[in-house]
Amino acid sequence: MNQKEFANIILIVVVVIILGAVGYFAFVKKSEPIDQQPTPTPTQTNNPIKTPASSTTRLNTETPVVEKNVLNQPAYLISVYSKNGKNYIDVDYVEWLHGEASIKAQVEDGKCASANDCYDYPNGYKRNQNPKIRTFEVSSSAPISVSGNIAFAFNALGQNLSISFKQFEDTVSKMKSYLPYNPPFKEPKTFITIDIANNIVTKIIEPYQE
Repeated sequence: MNQKEFANIILIVVVVIILGAVGYFAFVKKSEPIDQQPTPTPTQTNNPIKTPASSTTRLNTETPVVEKNVLNQPAYLISVYSKNGKNYIDVDYVEWLHGEASIKAQVEDGKCASANDCYDYPNGYKRNQNPKIRTFEVSSSAPISVSGNIAFAFNALGQNLSISFKQFEDTVSKMKSYLPYNPPFKEPKTFITIDIANNIVTKIIEPYQE
């Protein structure tokens, strides 16, 4: 083998090696996994899901801030007074029941053993299951009509006597001396009905009671 032939063989070997190397790297590159692109997160909508209001919110909404407006609310009168140029009364709400409702309530309250043993009060049965004392401002224009214990102080028992708040206040403060009770007259002072609007008493009536 001469020198020229040897050089050709070397050249062929080099070319084969180069081609093999190129093919190998091309194969490896092709078999590599393609990088996974991160899945785009869905964009938030402009209408988020609304959660229902909590029970606390509903309760706060339903709880009345002031007393409900009422007409002819029966109550025991506890006290009458003036303060800072305004007039007030303290009362204890009661139920004023008549007829069958009165008999049923008396049995439930243990006032009588059965319906046949109960007395149907002509002036109704006063039922007091909640001793809460409520304070109300009295409107300066509220009419006050008395026919019971307070009217007795004016010798006008049962006459629907109209009086001023000052007369009302003075008379109630002197109930012990006005009424011929033994022992002396105790709380409540008397039985009344009141009208209430926007948490202010707009009318006071003391009905006649036998």
